[in-house]
Amino acid sequence: MRKWTLLFLAAMLAAMGITYSPAYAANTAFRLGADRAEVTAGDSVQLTVSGTGLLDVYGYEAVVTYDSDKWTFVSARNALPKGNAGESAGFAITPVTASNKVTFAFTKVGKIAGVGGDQPLAVFTFQARKAGIAAFTLSSVKVVHADVTADKFSPALQANVLVKPGDGSGSLSIYGQVNAGGALAVELGQADVLQAIQSATNGKLRISVRPENGQSFRNVEVTLPVDIVLKEGARIREIVVDTGLAVMTIPVDPARGVLSSGSRKLTLTAGKVDSSSLTSSVRNLIGNAQVFDFKLSVDGVALGALNGRPISVEVPYTLKTGEHPGQVVAYFIGGDGRPEVVKNASYRPSSGTVTFKPEHFSQYAAMYAGISFEDLTGFAWAQESVEALAAREIIAGTGSGAFQPNRSVTRAEFIRMLMGAADLIDDQAKSTFADVKAGAWYASAIASAQQLGIVKGKSDGTFGINDPITRQDMAVMIYKAAEVLKADLGTGTSAAAFSDQAAVSGYAAEAVRAMQRSGLIQGMGNGKFEPKAQANRAQAAVILYKLLTLLK
Repeated sequence: MRKWTLLFLAAMLAAMGITYSPAYAANTAFRLGADRAEVTAGDSVQLTVSGTGLLDVYGYEAVVTYDSDKWTFVSARNALPKGNAGESAGFAITPVTASNKVTFAFTKVGKIAGVGGDQPLAVFTFQARKAGIAAFTLSSVKVVHADVTADKFSPALQANVLVKPGDGSGSLSIYGQVNAGGALAVELGQADVLQAIQSATNGKLRISVRPENGQSFRNVEVTLPVDIVLKEGARIREIVVDTGLAVMTIPVDPARGVLSSGSRKLTLTAGKVDSSSLTSSVRNLIGNAQVFDFKLSVDGVALGALNGRPISVEVPYTLKTGEHPGQVVAYFIGGDGRPEVVKNASYRPSSGTVTFKPEHFSQYAAMYAGISFEDLTGFAWAQESVEALAAREIIAGTGSGAFQPNRSVTRAEFIRMLMGAADLIDDQAKSTFADVKAGAWYASAIASAQQLGIVKGKSDGTFGINDPITRQDMAVMIYKAAEVLKADLGTGTSAAAFSDQAAVSGYAAEAVRAMQRSGLIQGMGNGKFEPKAQANRAQAAVILYKLLTLLK
């Protein structure tokens, strides 16, 4: 490819008898101009190669050298105008980069005249990587004329651009070449990461990976040194890597995260999965949704199960007409090929992405659930919550397209929904409540809640699995679960206390006040909370969806 590019004009035109003609070059000169004299690290600059006194230019080759430590080459394009409206666009070779040099070549096509006078030839785009003054040099230009003669020039022209430190966002953009298999791989150096760290003020180190020349790709691998990040301590709390396919956020927390105090290198991989490799059940479920495969390794050791270590992933999703954001979900596709809904997934309209916290690094897809129930008329205030929870398989209908929103909720039903929404169910947990039968649909949820201190049961040693749950007990369970999850309930609103606050049992008083301030629970429309009234399925759904939203 390199030989073809460098000999591009000669190979096509020299075969026609090309000769070099100093007469053409007598009054020709060149310019190298930058569109900006100053940029900030991470910004782009465009360099235009232009000529004056040009004669009959049919094609050219331009070579620009640059400081590859301070700049990343992004793209090059032709700027030579057409001689007439009917002229074809011509033909350009993909730019060839080698060390600190980039070569770009273009030719017109067909038996047409060249262009003369003062004309732009090519535009090169570079992105700033580091602060400092850096020079670009137009090393050489070869010009080919329509009469198959050519001129060679060595102008050695320079354009200086000042790169200022970053804007405090801790942002670093890296460009890489896509190989023949559609894969993009980049590895950041210590100096690259240090530059971004020094400009970070919000605790986030942001890294953006993009292909040179806007090439399409299906797989991307990003490797970066993390020992230098860990040395910064609390200054850098998160590493945010935008791979161009998905965004992955890695907390910098040796105590709880995937990075330990001795970690040196982190590698993230994202790729588009060919649908033909999926099982028929997965294809039937997701339809045309794109499946992504994610991998993570630290110091060469691959991590599959994350075991509660917090990582978030964003994948693109375009909301279609008539779709409701709450029903956009993500599915985990395990090694056995069975899809499993990710309960914490949420759609972000501002970015057009679905964000979720995976339990495994494997295959995932974002899709629309399309859940609806026929008996929610009169419950518009609860419809979004009901359908969103059903889309995440946290609640279910009662058959024949019904939800029965006004039906009371048993204590077993509610704790099963709560623990599922909070993703706190431990299948190995054991309960000591007399009425909890091992293996029952509610057993693991109740046992997990008991183990975590979310429920204590009744004085007779039972849980009361079939008892309708009261509004105050519902508040207590949610409050305790929020404590386990370390959810920030905040101070919320300054609304007046419920007029029947005195009727709230002592064990529930703190929980009810906290839930009211946070906005997770509301009164019954008359200023009262009605603590001992039975909660119905619609009310439970609204509160649980608020909690789920808070946890995101």
